Amino acid sequence: YVAVCPDAEDFQESDDLEAKAEELTTSDSGISNGTYGNIVFESVYQGLDASGNTAGYVVNVTSKDGFGGDITITVGISEDKKVTGMEFLTINETAGLGMNAQNPDFMNQFIGKEGTFNLVKDGASGENDIQALSGATITSTAVTNAMNAALYLIDSAQRSWHGIIYYGGFDPFEPADFSTEKCDPGQSKNSGLYRSNCFTGNSSAAAPSGLYPIPV
Repeated sequence: YVAVCPDAEDFQESDDLEAKAEELTTSDSGISNGTYGNIVFESVYQGLDASGNTAGYVVNVTSKDGFGGDITITVGISEDKKVTGMEFLTINETAGLGMNAQNPDFMNQFIGKEGTFNLVKDGASGENDIQALSGATITSTAVTNAMNAALYLIDSAQRSWHGIIYYGGFDPFEPADFSTEKCDPGQSKNSGLYRSNCFTGNSSAAAPSGLYPIPV
């Protein structure tokens, strides 16, 4: 797993991650409702650095929508939810077409990126666009769906741990920069509050709609 999550030295099973994977496949979510096709989470690991701190995650995920059968991928994801690596564990696609998913030119489109990937056929122009393999749209879709599902799992798990969804593009667990951020009504500036109590980009006394934390 070091090949896909290079900042980690040890990999451990996580009951929380496994529970979230099971929840997403059985409850109303982007996995169970088929947003990412027919997806199965095989296993999930927490990657730890030499100090025992979380350095990332490894998700083994299968798309059952491959042209030649199941496609299983191991995906490395950093703490800030960027893809750090990917390797194929199972792939039996057509030689010269779908098997080209293993080529670096295709795989490297995912590396270092976060969010949701969009498969395109006419030239990738957006940052998260993935250029489909020529003559292998089914394979390309299956791989892209598996990658999206892995990222969705880690994002969902992190939001569950934090207990809050945040808007405004900031990290809620870092101290606030009060030169650019303002506390919620009733709180004073420079009070040492964390960003979970503050919002960005507005100088008025009231927090703008959509920028303060709301319960999950």
